[in-house]
Parts: sequence; C-alpha cells; structure tokens
Amino acid sequence: MIFNRFLAATLLGALALGGCAVKVTPRSMVYQDKTPIALAVPADTVAGAVIAPLSLRTPDGATLAGIEMTVEGAKANVVFYAGNGMTINKAKGILAHFAKVPVNLVWFDYRGSGASSQGGELSVDNLKGDALAVFDLARQRLPQGLPVLVNGLSMGTLLAPYVASERQVDGIVLDGAIESVPTLVDNMVSWWNKPFVTVTVAPQMAALDNKAILKTLHQPILFLEGEDDTTTPPAMTQRLYEASAAKVKILTLLPGIDHAQPMTTDRAVSDYQQFIAHLGS
Repeated sequence: MIFNRFLAATLLGALALGGCAVKVTPRSMVYQDKTPIALAVPADTVAGAVIAPLSLRTPDGATLAGIEMTVEGAKANVVFYAGNGMTINKAKGILAHFAKVPVNLVWFDYRGSGASSQGGELSVDNLKGDALAVFDLARQRLPQGLPVLVNGLSMGTLLAPYVASERQVDGIVLDGAIESVPTLVDNMVSWWNKPFVTVTVAPQMAALDNKAILKTLHQPILFLEGEDDTTTPPAMTQRLYEASAAKVKILTLLPGIDHAQPMTTDRAVSDYQQFIAHLGS
C-alpha cells in the first residue's frame, strides 16, 4: 500500500507514546528521500517502447526528474501522477501495463522523492504548481492529435483533478481515489484507537477535497478501484462517482485487488481501452 505507509508510521508512533495530538502537514504526509537518487531510465522494461529521461526546473529551485514513454500505435497521451513514495526507479513495472492499452506517458517523481530534488518548501501549492508544469511539458513533447488524459494513482488522485480544472484535458482516470485528506486520515485510524489520539489536518491539506472538485468537472472520468482496498475503500470511490458531474463516468471494481494494484490487471487495461475509445465517439 503506497499512500498510507509514511503517515501511518506517524499515527502509530503517536499511539505507542500513549496517545497524543498529531498534525497532518505536507511534511508528515508526503514521503521524502534524504537525497535525490539517480534516475535509472527503464529502457528495457517495455518491449517496443521508447523511454527517455526528462528534467524540469521549478521557479523555487527544485529539479524534477521524469520520463517520457512513447509507444507505437498509442491511442492517447497520459500524464501520470503516481502514489506517495511511488518513484520511477521502484515502480517502473507499471509502464508495461500502460503500454498494453497502448498510451504514451509522461511521469515525474515528486519533489524530494526519488530522483527529484526538494527545492523550496514542501507545500500543497508547490505540488500543484509542479503538477501543472509537468502537464504543460507533456503537452509540448507528446505526439499531437491524440486525446490527453490525466491519470492519478492514490496521492496522485488529489492532483489529477486539480490539473483538469486548470488545463484542457479530454479525460480523467482515478486509480484508488482519495475522497479528501480528512476522510483518508479518519479511515486510517481504527475506531478503537480514536479515543487515544487527536488528529488535526493542516488547512492546506484539508482543502484537498476531491468530492468538491469533481462536482465542477465535466470531462469523462474512469474510476479504477480494488474490492480489497482498505486505504481508499470502495465506498470512498462510490461517493466520488456519485458526486462527479461528468456525463460519461465509469467505475471499475476489481475483485481480490488491493490498493495501487488495479493497473496490473487485464480488466483494468481493457476498461482503459474502452474508455479511450469512448472519448472519440
């Protein structure tokens, strides 16, 4: 489970101390490496794909590292926002599943994670700014004339809808979608521990509310969700599906699948293909 590992350690630490107050901030929630790790471009990971490194400098001095994957016969361009701690070096295997769709893809490590440097303050505004900059670079580099999708996985589902609200996109894919940061945190604290720990969410984190933003977005949307997902449970995705203002919205619920696993299944790849085909109809 990608998203909750770092924050869960903070909450468990509080419980081990006999219960106390915990404040959820970007620093306590978003995984950070001590130093950037050299990007290992996964050139041999996907047969028939061309994968090249990308670099992006932010206004506050961070250097973001990423990759561009182009696939022969691609049906769409995808800008991918990964899960918390899901770096390119660690999770490159997911590229093969996107290539099956097939789609071209741009993916960057988050600032302070993987091969990307920290730069300035780790804040929600900086993460949003980085997400927009990555999207703009992808639009410039990827082949023209194809539908453009934003695809968020876990933590990335908080960024993909934001980008869709600020840029012209043809579709949205949310994999293991987070309803809001407060509901995510509440779900992570078991009911029997709640009397012993007080959790407050910093305002900038509390403002990350997918249920609210999806009410304003009309682009076609595909939800991918595992039935065994306890990090972002199916009930959470169902509420987002119902809140979405999109006329075209699809919810794929995958039996026996846990958090961050849907794209490894043939069913998800098939539904992704059908979703893209629907964009052109």
